[in-house]
Amino acid sequence: MELFDLSVPAFRPVLDAFLIRTSSNELNAWLGQESGKPVHVATENTDLTAELKRGLSFIRRDPE
Repeated sequence: MELFDLSVPAFRPVLDAFLIRTSSNELNAWLGQESGKPVHVATENTDLTAELKRGLSFIRRDPE
């Protein structure tokens, strides 16, 4: 992937100075597609305990 790959949702929307704007849903979809794993971006409303449990459950099922 190039440094500024325009197919990445984070780079597609408006660049505001050095801030990059995108939705968390777009970023989650792209991260999941790239990694092949259920990845989620933490936001201010994210239940981190639930996300930790979800991640641990995934690791136990698919240890690679």
